[in-house]
Amino acid sequence: EYELFGWALRPAAATNGGFNWYRSNVPLPDEITNQDFFPQPPQEITVPALLIWGSEDRAFVPEFIPMWKAVTRQLDVIIIEGANHWTLMSHPEPSNAAIQGFLNKTLRPE
Repeated sequence: EYELFGWALRPAAATNGGFNWYRSNVPLPDEITNQDFFPQPPQEITVPALLIWGSEDRAFVPEFIPMWKAVTRQLDVIIIEGANHWTLMSHPEPSNAAIQGFLNKTLRPE
Protein backbone atom coordinates (compact mmCIF):
# COMPACT_ATOMS: atom_id res chain seq x y z
CA GLU A 1 0.00 0.00 0.00
CA TYR A 2 2.86 2.37 0.82
CA GLU A 3 4.45 1.94 -2.62
CA LEU A 4 1.12 2.60 -4.36
CA PHE A 5 0.54 5.68 -2.22
CA GLY A 6 4.01 7.00 -3.04
CA TRP A 7 3.52 6.38 -6.76
CA ALA A 8 0.15 8.16 -6.78
CA LEU A 9 1.53 11.21 -5.00
CA ARG A 10 4.75 11.48 -7.00
CA PRO A 11 3.53 14.33 -9.28
CA ALA A 12 4.18 17.70 -7.60
CA ALA A 13 0.53 18.83 -7.57
CA ALA A 14 -1.04 15.45 -6.81
CA THR A 15 -2.04 16.38 -3.27
CA ASN A 16 -3.24 19.94 -3.88
CA GLY A 17 -6.91 19.06 -4.32
CA GLY A 18 -7.07 16.88 -1.23
CA PHE A 19 -5.22 19.34 0.98
CA ASN A 20 -7.34 22.23 -0.26
CA TRP A 21 -10.51 20.27 0.51
CA TYR A 22 -9.37 19.73 4.09
CA ARG A 23 -8.30 23.37 4.45
CA SER A 24 -11.76 24.49 3.32
CA ASN A 25 -13.89 21.97 5.17
CA VAL A 26 -12.17 20.78 8.33
CA PRO A 27 -11.56 23.13 11.25
CA LEU A 28 -8.38 23.02 13.27
CA PRO A 29 -8.53 20.37 16.04
CA ASP A 30 -8.99 22.92 18.84
CA GLU A 31 -11.84 24.58 16.90
CA ILE A 32 -13.98 21.46 16.22
CA THR A 33 -17.53 21.53 17.58
CA ASN A 34 -20.40 19.04 17.32
CA GLN A 35 -21.73 21.06 14.37
CA ASP A 36 -18.62 20.09 12.36
CA PHE A 37 -19.43 16.38 12.26
CA PHE A 38 -21.02 15.08 9.05
CA PRO A 39 -23.78 14.53 8.41
CA GLN A 40 -25.72 16.66 10.81
CA PRO A 41 -29.23 15.47 11.54
CA PRO A 42 -31.69 15.86 9.95
CA GLN A 43 -29.60 16.20 6.79
CA GLU A 44 -30.01 13.53 4.20
CA ILE A 45 -28.30 12.70 0.93
CA THR A 46 -31.20 12.65 -1.52
CA VAL A 47 -29.42 11.77 -4.75
CA PRO A 48 -28.32 8.26 -5.69
CA ALA A 49 -24.87 7.56 -4.27
CA LEU A 50 -22.21 4.91 -4.73
CA LEU A 51 -19.80 3.83 -2.01
CA ILE A 52 -16.84 1.78 -3.23
CA TRP A 53 -15.09 0.19 -0.28
CA GLY A 54 -11.91 -1.84 -0.07
CA SER A 55 -12.26 -4.86 2.21
CA GLU A 56 -8.76 -4.20 3.56
CA ASP A 57 -9.31 -0.46 4.16
CA ARG A 58 -7.96 0.49 7.59
CA ALA A 59 -8.88 4.19 7.39
CA PHE A 60 -12.64 3.68 7.10
CA VAL A 61 -14.03 0.67 8.89
CA PRO A 62 -17.08 -1.37 7.77
CA GLU A 63 -19.04 -0.09 10.77
CA PHE A 64 -19.40 3.20 8.86
CA ILE A 65 -21.56 1.58 6.17
CA PRO A 66 -24.81 1.49 8.22
CA MET A 67 -24.19 5.12 9.21
CA TRP A 68 -24.03 6.13 5.54
CA LYS A 69 -27.10 4.05 4.71
CA ALA A 70 -29.02 5.81 7.48
CA VAL A 71 -28.52 9.23 5.87
CA THR A 72 -28.66 8.27 2.18
CA ARG A 73 -31.95 7.51 0.45
CA GLN A 74 -30.39 5.37 -2.27
CA LEU A 75 -26.91 4.07 -1.49
CA ASP A 76 -25.24 1.33 -3.50
CA VAL A 77 -22.35 -0.25 -1.63
CA ILE A 78 -19.68 -2.18 -3.54
CA ILE A 79 -17.02 -3.91 -1.47
CA ILE A 80 -13.95 -4.86 -3.45
CA GLU A 81 -12.22 -7.82 -1.84
CA GLY A 82 -8.52 -7.37 -1.19
CA ALA A 83 -8.56 -3.63 -1.91
CA ASN A 84 -7.20 -1.14 0.59
CA HIS A 85 -7.99 2.55 1.17
CA TRP A 86 -6.68 3.38 -2.32
CA THR A 87 -9.26 1.17 -4.04
CA LEU A 88 -9.47 3.11 -7.30
CA MET A 89 -5.69 2.93 -7.73
CA SER A 90 -5.06 -0.59 -6.46
CA HIS A 91 -8.08 -2.19 -8.18
CA PRO A 92 -8.98 0.06 -11.14
CA GLU A 93 -10.85 -2.56 -13.20
CA PRO A 94 -13.46 -3.55 -10.59
CA SER A 95 -13.70 0.06 -9.41
CA ASN A 96 -14.37 1.33 -12.92
CA ALA A 97 -16.87 -1.48 -13.53
CA ALA A 98 -18.71 -0.51 -10.33
CA ILE A 99 -18.83 3.15 -11.37
CA GLN A 100 -19.98 2.28 -14.90
CA GLY A 101 -22.68 -0.05 -13.57
CA PHE A 102 -23.89 2.60 -11.12
CA LEU A 103 -24.02 5.29 -13.81
CA ASN A 104 -25.82 2.98 -16.23
CA LYS A 105 -28.39 2.08 -13.60
CA THR A 106 -28.80 5.65 -12.37
CA LEU A 107 -28.77 7.50 -15.69
CA ARG A 108 -30.56 4.84 -17.74
CA PRO A 109 -33.07 3.20 -15.42
CA GLU A 110 -35.02 0.27 -16.84
